[in-house]
Amino acid sequence: MNMEIVSEEKWYNNYVMSVKIISEVQELCREKGVELLYIFFTGSRAYGYNKEDSDYDTLFVFKRPLDDYLRVHPLPDEIKVEGKDVKGWDIRKFCSVLSKSGWNAYEALHVRESYSFGHDKSFIHLRWLARHGDFYEPMKVAKTMVGCSARDLAKYEQAEGNKKLKYFLSYARMVMSARYCVLHTTYPPVHFLTLARASLHEPEKYGMIKELVKARVEGKDAEPYLETMNCFMDDFKKLCETLKESVKNYDYKEKDEEKMKLMDDFVYKVITENI
Repeated sequence: MNMEIVSEEKWYNNYVMSVKIISEVQELCREKGVELLYIFFTGSRAYGYNKEDSDYDTLFVFKRPLDDYLRVHPLPDEIKVEGKDVKGWDIRKFCSVLSKSGWNAYEALHVRESYSFGHDKSFIHLRWLARHGDFYEPMKVAKTMVGCSARDLAKYEQAEGNKKLKYFLSYARMVMSARYCVLHTTYPPVHFLTLARASLHEPEKYGMIKELVKARVEGKDAEPYLETMNCFMDDFKKLCETLKESVKNYDYKEKDEEKMKLMDDFVYKVITENI
């Protein structure tokens, strides 16, 4: 595991902001009349290449009162917060995405900073389902990541300054994660340097990647690092093309009824407060 050493001040600032966001989400849930189950801090802070002023990408999971699930017309399964990278998913939506091997749900369950609010037992059970419920399709996740990498590549080519470092790391993360899925048939490490250590077997290249992460975190301009990034980009682009060939014929198959019943039973128990 990659260990990140941070200053006491940086740790305290992160802690204060996390508590502030949790408090705001709790208040939002009270206003909406829903119950907060879990919170996951995702994005660049989970990947380990955030700047001090980077956004706090947050996904929270909630459940509605039982009667709300008995309506003819379902209520919205997502809550968005204007102007912030904070969103909430109904427990049914989160589990639906998870059962279809949605990489964002799997990523949330693997981040280092996550919280359960009076639902520790269901949280542990949900993680167990993610790891042992046979819902994870590595080739589907790889195919999704290869597709998303095109977006990050376009942003990298257009970006300037420190943003160029950000989109380089985003592109590299998508490509290395897709390769990890194909080779290891398990979910890739969320923390970027842990993923890089598992993917780049040459110490020199890993050291170069660490320097790029350091430059991004410190808010440096990308100009002095362009040659290094372009060298990596050639390799990543070739790898991405190879991965496209590997996953292009993948066809997602719906889970059988027995497997889906595991997830249905879990959601039913959470909603009816039997877990």
